[in-house]
Amino acid sequence: GFGLMMELRLLRRLAVAMCLDMSDMLDEECGDSRERNTGRMGRIAFRTALHKCFGHNLKESVLSDICLMWGVGDEKRQGGQRLFSEVKWKQFALDFDDVEPAEEETVGDLPSWAWEEIRVWRRFAIHRQLDLTDAFEEQCGPGRERVVGVMDRTQFRGALGVLFAGMLLKPKVVEAIVAAYDAQGLVRWKQFAFDFDEIVPSPALKGSPTLEENLRHEFAVMRRFAIEHRLDLTDAFEEQCGPGRERAMGIMDQTQFEGALRVLFKASLTTKQDVVKSICNAYRASDGTNVRWKQFALDLDNTTPVIDGDVGSPEIPEPLMGDLLEMRRFAQGKMLHLTYWFAEIFGKGTNPRERNLGICDDTQFSSVLNDAFKLSVPQAVLKEIIHVWLSSDGHNVRWRQFA
Repeated sequence: GFGLMMELRLLRRLAVAMCLDMSDMLDEECGDSRERNTGRMGRIAFRTALHKCFGHNLKESVLSDICLMWGVGDEKRQGGQRLFSEVKWKQFALDFDDVEPAEEETVGDLPSWAWEEIRVWRRFAIHRQLDLTDAFEEQCGPGRERVVGVMDRTQFRGALGVLFAGMLLKPKVVEAIVAAYDAQGLVRWKQFAFDFDEIVPSPALKGSPTLEENLRHEFAVMRRFAIEHRLDLTDAFEEQCGPGRERAMGIMDQTQFEGALRVLFKASLTTKQDVVKSICNAYRASDGTNVRWKQFALDLDNTTPVIDGDVGSPEIPEPLMGDLLEMRRFAQGKMLHLTYWFAEIFGKGTNPRERNLGICDDTQFSSVLNDAFKLSVPQAVLKEIIHVWLSSDGHNVRWRQFA
């Protein structure tokens, strides 16, 4: 049928890529001279031979159809299927060699934003002297994966992570590559490697990079943290880097840079792994390995700090208003002045963010509120309060404005 012919064309293309002569291969699999002379072999032996040759590229349904089409000998039924005891392997090999191989799949279109990101990978690979074809061959198994140049999608993603260790590979870029180089659920890694090696790398970075919106926000939060802690980023990084080339050129090893960031911003919530990796990618030096710490420090020092939403009251949902009025009555009855209550706790603290900006983390906020109201505030109401008075950094609660 048409479906079987299409599958045979795909297998034929695979055989051509493997320089496989089907007649010779099956001849070697013959168990005795009778099978060789008659051109017939047992069905199980035939199935084993084709499985050994094509592996997971040969569908079970296709193999069953082949055994039926070229079947011979005793016939029986099993599970509603016709089964022959033998297969005319020699006739199959002759017919298979006459099949027109399927045309190569064309590579799908990659969006321009994906190409721009891959150009950055290319620069990284050049300076790491990374040959992608050789590197992928080491990652994939022997045999057909290496010869045909395809591998499982999960394996491909994992291989990219190993090869570009140290870079933050954006999932949407990786998925765009997987889709563009798809081959019946597998990924054509060899074609991708060939194309990758032809890509013109992005130019060496100079000056300030263009930051994505979420990273610009993180910079603004980090800038506010730096101001609060009187951090001069340039001086602080100079103390962290060694003398000579690193200081003069304003670059340092990525591991060292990541360590310095965590030392300087140890109390900040911004030093999450994905943010740190994004900063390293944005400020990667032209050698593809080091990070331009001096440019980063200059850019951060020139960033406008985030303005917390401490000015003005938020929109209060109507259901919550009733709960707040009840809390207000409780506070009046107990002569509880909430601003003083919070200030008494945070005003004596050493954390300038809590004291000056009037914010604290949600755990602290919940604890103080529970103490003030003798655990009478339902958890659902407490969660809603935290949500409404959430700080613009998305992590803290504006206790002063709430009070």
